[in-house]
Amino acid sequence: MISAAQCAFCRHAEGMLRGRIRCTAFPGGIPQPILLGTHDHRQPFEGDHGILYEPAEGVAPDFHILDPDPNWVQSEVRP
Repeated sequence: MISAAQCAFCRHAEGMLRGRIRCTAFPGGIPQPILLGTHDHRQPFEGDHGILYEPAEGVAPDFHILDPDPNWVQSEVRP
């Protein structure tokens, strides 16, 4: 499992829109499987327009995101 923090370290992150976290790949809101860490967005996901996770400026290219505590993810990320 990949942490929801994956989005926080991505160069495509754009912030919030109408209460949804968004990015270049998902301007209407990032899908739950990516936010919850059940999908690693270094791999394609339906509707991502070919835009995948890339480390933001200043983030090491080999940066490894550790598995989160599933209780933290469930309590912090809400649909």
